[in-house]
Amino acid sequence: MDTRSGVIELDRRFGILGVASVREGNGAIPRVQITSPLGEGEMYLHGAQVTSWKPAGSDEVLFLSAKSRWTDGQAIRGGIPICFPWFRAKVNDPQAPAHGFVRIRTWQLESISSKMPRSSSAWLRRAMSTLGAGGRENFDSFIALLSALT
Repeated sequence: MDTRSGVIELDRRFGILGVASVREGNGAIPRVQITSPLGEGEMYLHGAQVTSWKPAGSDEVLFLSAKSRWTDGQAIRGGIPICFPWFRAKVNDPQAPAHGFVRIRTWQLESISSKMPRSSSAWLRRAMSTLGAGGRENFDSFIALLSALT
């Protein structure tokens, strides 16, 4: 399934008319957009990164770098990232991505819910096995992370 048809399918499954939608973002990466009377927000499935927050009647409050590459394996620069399982450079592995590997992986959209008029939530999930590419995901057990844009 190509990216465009994948985004259309995610929006069909999870979108809520006038409240939340899944759209193609920069680099053709899927993003969730939520709108409420309190403001507007945006979260990319890539890294589960919040990239926009505009309170009602206000300008954008999050910084997003023009240097972001918007490609697989690259972190989105700015917004609100998820840094896991380490922060900064990994001391014992200089080839490891800064701030951990979950911010450069695609997350799965689990659900979008709405309790209008005041709140809506999008939940994303990233599951990881004990050993990933290059042996960098060295956990003692299976881990699942959840992130929410509310």
